Amino acid sequence: MANKNNEIQTTITEEIPDWKIRLAYFYTEHKTTIKRALVFSVFFLDLIIVFVFGSAFVNYRTGLISDEKYLSDLPKNLVNNNVASQLLAPSPLIFGTTKALRSTDRTDNLLLTVKNENTDWAVKKLVYTIEPATQDAKVLSTFILPQSEKNILYFNVPSGSGASIKIIETEWERIRDFSLVSYKDAVKVESSEFIPSQSSVVSGQVKIKIFNDTPFSFWEVGLPVVLYDSSGEPISANYTVINKLKSLEEREVSLGWSDDLFRTVFRAGVYPEINLLDNSSLMRLDPGPGSPPGLEIKKQ
Repeated sequence: MANKNNEIQTTITEEIPDWKIRLAYFYTEHKTTIKRALVFSVFFLDLIIVFVFGSAFVNYRTGLISDEKYLSDLPKNLVNNNVASQLLAPSPLIFGTTKALRSTDRTDNLLLTVKNENTDWAVKKLVYTIEPATQDAKVLSTFILPQSEKNILYFNVPSGSGASIKIIETEWERIRDFSLVSYKDAVKVESSEFIPSQSSVVSGQVKIKIFNDTPFSFWEVGLPVVLYDSSGEPISANYTVINKLKSLEEREVSLGWSDDLFRTVFRAGVYPEINLLDNSSLMRLDPGPGSPPGLEIKKQ
């Protein structure tokens, strides 16, 4: 049995260090000040955090605005608009010299060759007349397809007037869809021949065989015809039109020549022209039996 008279031992046997007592005393004496200092420190830390994040946000927005302005000004600073417009603009037409082809003792026909070397630019409208203008001078217009040469004709000018063809206006059109223009050389002249006549009424006739090697049918095909001598110089010119040339059709055309010819004809040049810039030049297809109405290449 345990001895009841034994003393109870305590676990607190060590003395409290002096620095802990002093620290407790200091905290007790300055408790209010320490709390105020902690509150101020937290508040000051919050201010620093707000300032840092605010500065970062302001710098970000400033940099973003600066970058946007830089990007918007970048094309303006690097691209010379005048040079760019010149590079995108079509190359000018190449004009030959107006030639007066004697028609009768009193009149001449004028011939001007114009060349368009652009690959994706066409002349939608070329307006011309004669200069010096006569009382009955007309203002005419034509078109020129890309990478093509055009014979511009002006008929019945007084002989010896020294008139020439004057270009009044050139209206360009950029070609983006080549589905039609690609067929500009597909209406072919298979043969052309000038046959002199013994008649005093006409000088002869030109026989032409033309073939429409395209999937399209055309309302009209213009045929400028120029007669050349043995040295390749033009001596006379005329113009005719054939109507309703259908796809894959071969047609023979005879053109009577009433102008006087003062030199021997060596060759007859025929230059088919179709305004492929205008969809109305295409004919509607004739629908076969049982086909629904409205079957056509392009609606007029």
